[in-house]
Amino acid sequence: MKRVEFDLEEYRALRSEIIQCMDDGNKILAFGLAAIGLTLGAGLSHKDTLLGVLVLGFFLPVLSALVLSLWFAAQERLARASHYLSGVEARIKAMFSDIESVSWEAWLRARKPNGRSEHFWSTEWAGIGLFVVIIASSILIGVFAGGKNISFEIKGLTISASAIICGALLLNVLRRYKNWKRWLSTHYNPETWKARH
Repeated sequence: MKRVEFDLEEYRALRSEIIQCMDDGNKILAFGLAAIGLTLGAGLSHKDTLLGVLVLGFFLPVLSALVLSLWFAAQERLARASHYLSGVEARIKAMFSDIESVSWEAWLRARKPNGRSEHFWSTEWAGIGLFVVIIASSILIGVFAGGKNISFEIKGLTISASAIICGALLLNVLRRYKNWKRWLSTHYNPETWKARH
């Protein structure tokens, strides 16, 4: 197989991978939000019991954080494939001197006159923000759930455990966010990549 055929095949495979990642992210979001809605409903129907405190103060925030982590993993896969694809596009373009137009990944990373790229960053920030609001709201609801029969110690222990787990998952997402943003704002060049890593 010639190099150009290999590159074109790799290009097609990576475009398919990107589309699959987008589909996976949408499914995670749809099923995750449905599960969060069902969990919230179950918690609110038992809000004056210990079960309600556990569901609203622990299971709901942890479930929300897990869904966020899974959704962001799909976004991360997409960004990684997109980053590598920018290098494949550059190789293909270099083989054909008559190709004048820019390709999608090159256009996405190009800077506008105001210094910004064409990538729509607010989509991912909106997703992260949505889950942070759900997590914080469910922990707050857990504080007020349980009625007079549930001691402050039990509520405190439940909410502290969920806050620790959710905090760890959110920190993990924010740590991975740096790679994700770099992948969507830089071109892949194997030589410079090897030198840095």
